[in-house]
Amino acid sequence: MLRPMEQLERKLGDLYQWFSDVFEADREASFVFQRMHLEEHSHVRLIEYQRRLARGNPGLFADVDVDLTALQQTVTRIAAIRSGAGAPTVEEAVRMALEFESSAAEYHYSNAVQQASPEMKRLFDSLGVGDEQHVKCLRDLAARRGWAGRESARPRGPLTSGSATAARRRA
Repeated sequence: MLRPMEQLERKLGDLYQWFSDVFEADREASFVFQRMHLEEHSHVRLIEYQRRLARGNPGLFADVDVDLTALQQTVTRIAAIRSGAGAPTVEEAVRMALEFESSAAEYHYSNAVQQASPEMKRLFDSLGVGDEQHVKCLRDLAARRGWAGRESARPRGPLTSGSATAARRRA
């Protein structure tokens, strides 16, 4: 149940590391993406811990039926970015990261998994705070660069419109 979320967080971390390397000459952008890389890998460690806890105490966790299609499509999209014709511009990378971090797919999956136990709810609340911090950091970078308000209004591909933050507020 947690493996797909772990895979998504790992792929995002790897993507952000790649962005950091690609934009090495742009210290600010490189730093933002490097920090996000480290935070995504911290999320992976949290999920790995939760998986170990679930394996050791299966009776504490309910089975949850979750549609993984959007998460799998997002992981596929991340892989396509990395294997594409070339590196994006900093602005394109920021827009892509904003789409991923605001993904309703991730929110809906995590919301469903939280039903398994209070421990899962705490885990995903923590991950959600991290995603919100990433969105703020990316928007701040975009604003400093004069890109504010130019983010795509409707994410493409497997991502749906709306943000995880907005969805959390509605819940």
